[in-house]
Amino acid sequence: MTIVNDVEGAFKREEEKIIFVVIAKNELTALYDDIQFSDPDAFMSVSPKVMTNKVFYEW
Repeated sequence: MTIVNDVEGAFKREEEKIIFVVIAKNELTALYDDIQFSDPDAFMSVSPKVMTNKVFYEW
C-alpha cells in the first residue's frame, strides 16, 4: 500500500489523499466492501492486468 497525501481532488478541489494498492483479482470484492464501509463516497479505480517488476507473496 502506498499513501499519497496532500493531493487536490478534481471534483471538489479539496485536499485529499490517494491510496494505491496492488492486489490479486480474488481480493477485489473484500477490498471494495471495506472501502464502501469506511467511506461510501470514496472513488475507486480498478486496472486489470497490471504488469509489475516484482513477484508478490502473501505474508
